[in-house]
Amino acid sequence: GGAEVGSSGPPVESALLGLGLAAKEHCSVRGEALCRRVLVVGDGNLSYSKALCQALLRRWGRDEQEEGETRDPDECSQGSGSKREVLRGVEVTATCWPAETELAAMHPSSLVHRGDIQHCGGLVFAGVDATELHTTPSICPWAVRAKNDVTTRGSTSVCPVEEGYDRVVFNFPQHPSHKKIQFQRTLLRKFLVSARGLIDSRDGQVWVTLKGGQGGSRAELPEYARDYNTTWQVQEQAAHAGLVLVEVLPARVDSLVQWGYQSTGFRNGDRQFVTGGALVHVFQAPCPTARRVLHPLRYRRDISFWVGQSFSEPRLRSLLKSIF
Repeated sequence: GGAEVGSSGPPVESALLGLGLAAKEHCSVRGEALCRRVLVVGDGNLSYSKALCQALLRRWGRDEQEEGETRDPDECSQGSGSKREVLRGVEVTATCWPAETELAAMHPSSLVHRGDIQHCGGLVFAGVDATELHTTPSICPWAVRAKNDVTTRGSTSVCPVEEGYDRVVFNFPQHPSHKKIQFQRTLLRKFLVSARGLIDSRDGQVWVTLKGGQGGSRAELPEYARDYNTTWQVQEQAAHAGLVLVEVLPARVDSLVQWGYQSTGFRNGDRQFVTGGALVHVFQAPCPTARRVLHPLRYRRDISFWVGQSFSEPRLRSLLKSIF
């Protein structure tokens, strides 16, 4: 889940710092080179997005750019004309739930992290609802265009290849009512349904990081596994979005911490929480090029029926085998 880096700085060990991305230099649309696009959701203090930008900067290389010369003039920092290093071949968009007016008060460190992200050429948007990504203009502009286009009104918007995200990442989602498991499941389901319309249809993925035992998949470590009915049932929530589990990876939060990541959200505050046994669940839409489904869902049902004197159990077994 990582890559070799230079001798200076912490090693890129966590899969969350690479996201399984490969260069898209060989891909193009209408003759224009494509850029990897990453959307980070629910990054309260923006520390994960900062860590991701800095790790990718080291791993993918960098370009020099005039200070203040960014993709979005509204997001550029006030510069003095000096050179700065920006990510090459990848765009990172960081979002968080708190509104602009609340962000600094809830997470004081977010101001520094925001500046670091923008300094790497990334974008930051506050007040973004993870369950309404598909209706947020700054995140999903093609849906807004389709809504306003009278020729396509009422039809389902399709994510354009050049605008879709290669990765949508949500680390440690948490509903404010943290003790009500049905709310956590609903949050996951709505997020996954919303994110499904944002990912690149060819190889886009949704990455969801959960604490040990929360997801409920068969990949849970034995010491964290718990009764399935007490989990968030992440695979079932993904099924509502038409997504399947293709990979489960250790989160290795300790490696993230080396890059400046700080988990927040304990009791809805800025305090850190325990992340032992955390797993990254990688989801993808079924397609010919998708990887094999990992730990497919299984359903078991009891059935009963009346039988006559001519009933034969071997014949029934043979019939069921021919069907299933």
